[in-house]
Parts: sequence; structure tokens; C-alpha cells
Amino acid sequence: MGKALFTDGQIEQALERTQKALELARQRGEQGHLAYALNLLGEIAMQPYFLNRQLAENHLCDAIKIAEALTMRPLLVDSYKKLSQFYLARGNSHKADEFSKKSEQMKHVIAALNKVN
Repeated sequence: MGKALFTDGQIEQALERTQKALELARQRGEQGHLAYALNLLGEIAMQPYFLNRQLAENHLCDAIKIAEALTMRPLLVDSYKKLSQFYLARGNSHKADEFSKKSEQMKHVIAALNKVN
């Protein structure tokens, strides 16, 4: 629901719903849902309306840690890409390139796995 609201431009409502989803995922120990909520909260924190760079970076890095542990490849592609954009906006082209490459590498892994299956 948070992603749909965010996509529709209802940022404040998306933030509220996603924070609630984060709380529920933590309470229930649902690591996958937690990773998705952190990813979206990171994206929301990058928006000019809410701009909180430290929070955005923390949320995205936390989402990546969980997604890596759970092998959530599509979420990794998205989180790496967002973190790349984050670093690019901050003028850190080295880190931006690092995460852009990780995103592209993961896309190739997904494509290779899809060919096998």
C-alpha cells in the first residue's frame, strides 16, 4: 500500500503506511517485509519534501543487509540503484559507481537464473 501511495504522489500517506508496515514486520519477525519497508522508507527520505540524507542512507543500507542475507535479488537491484542515485546526488561518484555496478551485476545474475529455469 505504501508503494502505491508513493507512486501516486501521496508521500505523507505513504510514509505513514510504510512506517506502520515497518513496525508490524519487526513485531512479527518478517525480515522480507522489513527489507521492503526499509527500501521504501529510504526512497521517501530521499524526496525533496522530506529530505533526510542520513535516514535515507541508513534505511537503504539496512534494506540491503537484509536482502543480501535472504537472497532477495530484485530488491537488491532496486536498493543498489537507489543507493547509487543517493551517492550521485551527494557528489560521491565513486560510491555511486560502486552501487550502480552492483545493481547491474545483480540484474545479470537474475537474467542468468531465469535462463536456467
